[in-house]
Amino acid sequence: QYTTGDPDIKIAIVDDAVWTSHPDLTNKIVGQYNSVEQTYDCNPPTSINGWEKKFSHGTHVAGIAMSSDSTHPGTAPGANVAAIQVLGANGGSFSGIEAGLQWVLDNRATYNITSVNMSLGASDNSSTTQLSSLSDEIAALKSQGVITFVAAGNSFASFNAEGVGTPASDPNALAI
Repeated sequence: QYTTGDPDIKIAIVDDAVWTSHPDLTNKIVGQYNSVEQTYDCNPPTSINGWEKKFSHGTHVAGIAMSSDSTHPGTAPGANVAAIQVLGANGGSFSGIEAGLQWVLDNRATYNITSVNMSLGASDNSSTTQLSSLSDEIAALKSQGVITFVAAGNSFASFNAEGVGTPASDPNALAI
């Protein structure tokens, strides 16, 4: 059971780079992994093709999850994060995401990872449960008691139909 300020909560942020030395994330990053070739360095923040890495999506998600800033404490303020970079300057691939999830599986016990956050997905839209190349890893995480939260997707307008994107449509993922 989560309680405010619980340092035993470890969240794997599977996204793009996390600025691990950000003042609000100080001493909260417990592990890191990178599965992309075209990476960028958030420590210190740099700019690639005009995109400021200081405010990367992964940093933003980590801050929402567990910022140590007392003014904006995040949803799990005592939690720690494993920063798993699966998206780079030119996007990513399902094989890169799969490698990141495999890292989480291989290191779950070491870091006591209790949940995975993937604020990413394909630009599809399904009203039924769909399996993907990530299904084995998501099912294995669930079998080990790790909840996998996945962005439901933003493609409703493109399809004009209710549904969620891949991998949120996986039966073992929790679409958010």
